[in-house]
Amino acid sequence: MTLLRFCFLLLFIVLLPVIGYYYSTSDQLPLPVRDLERDRDAVAEKAEGGDAKAQFDLGKMYVPEDYKEAVKWWRKAADQGHELAQFDLGNAYDNGRGVLKDDKEALKWYRKAADQGHAHAQFTLGLMYANGTGVLKDPKEALKWYRKAADQGHANAQFNLGWMYENGQGVLKDPVTAYAWYSLSAFNGQEEGKEARGKLAEKMTPEQIVEAQELSKELLKQIEENKKKAK
Repeated sequence: MTLLRFCFLLLFIVLLPVIGYYYSTSDQLPLPVRDLERDRDAVAEKAEGGDAKAQFDLGKMYVPEDYKEAVKWWRKAADQGHELAQFDLGNAYDNGRGVLKDDKEALKWYRKAADQGHAHAQFTLGLMYANGTGVLKDPKEALKWYRKAADQGHANAQFNLGWMYENGQGVLKDPVTAYAWYSLSAFNGQEEGKEARGKLAEKMTPEQIVEAQELSKELLKQIEENKKKAK
C-alpha cells in the first residue's frame, strides 16, 4: 500500500463517524431532522389518543410553520383544561395567528388559564381590562388580576400595580404601596420600576419611604412563600 493510499484510508476512518451523524445512508436526510420527524410521529400518536399534554406539545411542534395546525391541537388540549394550551390559544386569538383575531375569544381563553394560576395570563387579563380590549374598561378588575400575577413574582404586573396605586386607578392613591410594588419590579430586573420608584421617592417624606421599604420586604416574603407552596 502506498503512503498516499494509506493516508487517504486513515482520513476516511477518522471522518466516518462525522459523515454518519449528518447523513442517513437510507434516505440522505440529516439525522436531526429525521429525529424530529420521529418525535413528532410519537407525540402525534399520543395526541390522537386524547393525551392533553401531547396535544399541547404537538401544537408547539407546528410553530411557526403552521399556526392553523398548532391551534387545532391547542384547542383540543385547552378543552381538556390544559393551562398552557389555554394561554397559547388565547395568544393565538390575541394576535391573529392561525385564526382570525378575536379579542373576546382571547379574553375567554386567557381567563381560563388565569383561573388556573397562569401568571402571564393573569397579567394579560389585567391589561385587557385596563385598556378595554375585548371587554369594557374596568380598572378595579385590572387591579385584581395584576395583583394575582404580582403575587407570583411577575415583574410587569408588579410595575403596573405600582403605577395604579401611584395614579389612583381602580384604587385610592397610595404612594407607599406604589413605592413597594415598584421596588419589587426593580428587584425582579425591571429598569422602569427602578426609575419610577426614584421619581416617586422625590415626592415622599422620609417616613413614607421607610414604611414603603418595610412593606416591600413583607410583600417579597409573601411572594417567596407563595412560590414554595406552588412547588
